Amino acid sequence: MSEPADATPRPRLTPYRFSPADRVGSPRGLHDDYDADLLEGLPAPCIAGSQGFGDAPQLLDVRPGMQVLDVGFGCGLDLALAARAAGDGGGVAGVDSSQGAVARARSHLADLGPGLVDLRRGTAEALPWSDERFDRVLMNCSLSVFADPARALAEAARVVCSGARLAVLDVAVDPGLDPHLRAALSGFGSGVAGALPAEGLQQRIEGAGWRIVACLERRWTAGDLWGSAVLAGAGPEHRPALSPLLRRLAGRLGRITVVAEFP
Repeated sequence: MSEPADATPRPRLTPYRFSPADRVGSPRGLHDDYDADLLEGLPAPCIAGSQGFGDAPQLLDVRPGMQVLDVGFGCGLDLALAARAAGDGGGVAGVDSSQGAVARARSHLADLGPGLVDLRRGTAEALPWSDERFDRVLMNCSLSVFADPARALAEAARVVCSGARLAVLDVAVDPGLDPHLRAALSGFGSGVAGALPAEGLQQRIEGAGWRIVACLERRWTAGDLWGSAVLAGAGPEHRPALSPLLRRLAGRLGRITVVAEFP
């Protein structure tokens, strides 16, 4: 029996294809959109382990002397980039629920100096810092995997100063996307299971007290989605089984970048 047509209205989004994987040392697949020049000199494991989108510190306009928080920092690539932008007078902090991620990021960022980096194990829903502590907050491919995204956004608002900026980079889905399709792709670590439609994500950010100043959405093709699966560990032997699924998902998923300010 054929699947009924999905009549869910879909916004028109800018088509997106990942860059060819031809830059030495750059993250691969859908995450291959960091500025190669900015990656120069950074630890190779830090770069290779990246699972985030783009150069988030640039989106946040990190300036010398600023204090930057990365919520769900993974391998620490964005922390390293933010630390460079903040300079000796600034500092970077991060929280991640994985003790392994904390240990790896500490190793990657050891050369930045003990006074510049503050990495802790914890949750986004209960940040271990005092009120009005940071100038910039980043959530790069992490909000969709938090247990309580609304609480995480409220906690981010609590720890920032007036005029602070937040950047959320994540997966976005069409409203009404088949939950079984979500689950199938999420098995490759994509974060699709917890992703929101673009409108829902913006509403959640505004509901936590942030004011949105920019939003960019990009749709993915079947080829883009295969690139993401490869990044998550899929090999050629998985492609025959995955291809029908990825064709069904093409145009129904994408990435979203939201930049917001705190009053």
